Amino acid sequence: MADERQRHYSEQIRRVTKSSVGLTRQLLAFSRKLPNELKVLDLNTVLKGLGDMLGHVLNRQVELVIQAEAPEARLEADRNQIEQVIVNLAINASDAMPEGGTLCLETFTIDLADDKELAAGRYIGLRVADTGEGITAAVRKRLFEPFFSTKGERGSGLGLATVARIMKQCGGSVRVESTVGEGSTFTLLFPNALQSPALCDAELPSKMLAGCESILLVDDEATIRLTLLEYLSGMGYKVIQSASSSEALQLIQSGEAPVDLMVTDVTMPMMSGLDLAARVRELQPGMPVLFISGLADSSLEKTLSTLPPDMAYVPKPFSMAVLAGSMRILLDQRGPAPLVNVQ
Repeated sequence: MADERQRHYSEQIRRVTKSSVGLTRQLLAFSRKLPNELKVLDLNTVLKGLGDMLGHVLNRQVELVIQAEAPEARLEADRNQIEQVIVNLAINASDAMPEGGTLCLETFTIDLADDKELAAGRYIGLRVADTGEGITAAVRKRLFEPFFSTKGERGSGLGLATVARIMKQCGGSVRVESTVGEGSTFTLLFPNALQSPALCDAELPSKMLAGCESILLVDDEATIRLTLLEYLSGMGYKVIQSASSSEALQLIQSGEAPVDLMVTDVTMPMMSGLDLAARVRELQPGMPVLFISGLADSSLEKTLSTLPPDMAYVPKPFSMAVLAGSMRILLDQRGPAPLVNVQ
């Protein structure tokens, strides 16, 4: 019975991570202009946090090797953007190895003294190296141009352009070396953030992310909803799930299931997550709401960038720790966090 449940859960994960490939591409293609949330991050922690998800997203014939042990690998950046960069490069590398191969993600530190592009100083580096098809010299010259793609209809041509833009915003750079038939190596260089480790946005202990509150989870994508249900339930939360805005609204109106916080997708049929939140807060004023979505067109940008303190937005793809951490911030604003034991 346990093996059967494990297989069922694994299948959900495979479907969600396959879907996240599309969400990531959409996210990059839309290139949102929401304000960055700059924090001091530990690149080793960020990379390790993506490990499981990447293992499922990549071609199954690709061996993923993560070497995230660089000392003092702290940088100042928007965590979601850095995760976008890593996932994008990893997926591109996987696409370059249709018959399988090895993808190595490695952090390192380097002191630059005489660099044509970057100022002198210490930098945190990430190598994304594959054993794939390689890139010709002609393609390398245009690699970071917006709308340039070698993938035909499968590619938007915005992925690597977005990578270059994010790296520039961070004060760093992205460089590529490649030999046709022997693979490619993308090297990311970030300025080292010389701040106290206490300020680092490392993965929080599970006990700091856990809770016992009631959560209304609304998402029309079943695989994503069920995976979040599994995770949040394991963290101690009482999760009430809903596949549509209308069903969620009925649950609130009935009063049969008291809710402490609502987590909802933004883009859903019939009634958007924003409209649902407005209706719900008419019934329960001040209910905290966490929006999740991989899509944010121009009509949503202003709204998502000016949410009140008791509402927040987490773009897909996100790590589970980012989701749970955002939930706890909203919940803790209403009072002390409950004590919950998490094994």
